[in-house]
Amino acid sequence: MADANFYEEARKQRMEENLRRFQDLGVAKIAKSLTDQATKPKPKAIAKPRAPAPVDPNLVRRSSRPHTTVTSYAEEFIEDRPARKKPRSGFSTRVKKPHEKVATEAQRAKVIKHAEDYRVRHVPSANPSYVKSMLQSHVYNGFWLNVPRDFCKKYLPGEKTVVVLEDAKGAEFDVVYTGEKENAGLSGGWKAFAEAHKLDDGDALIFELTEPARLKVHIFKGIGTGDEGLLKGKKKAKGGKGKKSDAKEDMVEAAAENTTQPRERKTRNSKKAGE
Repeated sequence: MADANFYEEARKQRMEENLRRFQDLGVAKIAKSLTDQATKPKPKAIAKPRAPAPVDPNLVRRSSRPHTTVTSYAEEFIEDRPARKKPRSGFSTRVKKPHEKVATEAQRAKVIKHAEDYRVRHVPSANPSYVKSMLQSHVYNGFWLNVPRDFCKKYLPGEKTVVVLEDAKGAEFDVVYTGEKENAGLSGGWKAFAEAHKLDDGDALIFELTEPARLKVHIFKGIGTGDEGLLKGKKKAKGGKGKKSDAKEDMVEAAAENTTQPRERKTRNSKKAGE
C-alpha cells in the first residue's frame, strides 16, 4: 500500500514539473490557441452574384476576341461556269439503256409456265433442276444470280468453286459459284454468259445439274416472243394437221433452242488474253 502511494506521488510531481516547463517555454499557450482555433466554427462564404456581361443580340460568340470579318465572294460568281451535277447511285435513279426491256407480270408468268412444262416433259427426273426468272439485276446491272438455298445445300459444293454452264448448243462458260452461305449464287463469269445469250428481264432459265459442278441451261425468251416467236425456226405441218400437244411441245423446244452460240468457250483468262 505504501508503494502505491509513493508511485502516485512521484507521478504527480513529474506532471507538475512538465507543466511548469511547458509554461516556461510557452508551449501550453500555443497548444491552447490551436485547440481553440480548431474548434471554432468557420463562417460560410457567401457567393456574390456576378453581373451578366452585356450580350450583343446580333452576334453571339463564346470568344472575347474581336470578330474577324469574312470575305464574301458572292459578287464574284462566274455565270459561265457549268453547273455541277450531283452524283446518283442506286437502282431507283438508274437510267434505263435502249436495249434494256422490262417484262410485265403476264409476260413473266407465261414464260415461266413454258419453262415448267419443258422441265416436266424433257428434263430427266434423275437430274436435279429448277426454273429461274431473270430480273434486271441479273442481266442489266449487278450481274449477280442467286441460287435457291435448298438446291445449294443438297446438290452444290459448300465452298467457293468454279462451275460450268452449258447451253443448248453445247457452248460452255466458266462461272464462279460463291459457295453455300446466306446469299449463295453465281458471280464472276455470269455477265459473259448473260451478254452472250442476250438475256432480258422476264426470261426464264432452267438450270439442270448434269454433273457435280456442271449445269445445263435451257433458255426461254420472254419479251417480244409470242407464240409465233416460240415457233420460229420450226416449219408448220402442211394443211395445219397435227395434234395440239405436239405443236405445244414444238413451241417449247424451239424456245429452249433459241439461244446465241458463241464461237468458242469463254473464260475469264481467255477474255483477258484476247484484250
